[in-house]
Amino acid sequence: MTGAGAGAGARAAGLAARLARGGTGAVVAVVTGGPDDGAVEIAGAGRIAGPGSPEPGPGTLFEIGSVTKVFTGPALAAAVVRGEASLEEPVRDLLPAGTPLPSFRGREIALGRLDRARSPGRAMPAFLADLAAARA
Repeated sequence: MTGAGAGAGARAAGLAARLARGGTGAVVAVVTGGPDDGAVEIAGAGRIAGPGSPEPGPGTLFEIGSVTKVFTGPALAAAVVRGEASLEEPVRDLLPAGTPLPSFRGREIALGRLDRARSPGRAMPAFLADLAAARA
């Protein structure tokens, strides 16, 4: 790799190793450049489930839970201010047709619910838990 992406792999590996020092596995992606000349380097370190388990990598599934609210909140607020979204807009309207999506007490999940601490839904969707178990 040359140019903007040079050294990105080493940076990703170093960050992953630092995060994994506490015993928890970590995967880090370093993105450099732009849409036309960019590069992504991904590195994992630590162990998925303790000593003897595999090292995490680009294909590792993580349950990230509430961490996503840090990103969805500001992004949703900006979209609402620009008039591109509404807090009452059903999430289903933004997904490809046929995408499975749970409801909550018979009501569809709206965008405004995704940013709340009590967002409906399971901690880990069943299909993701099944996929994680199949990969273990």
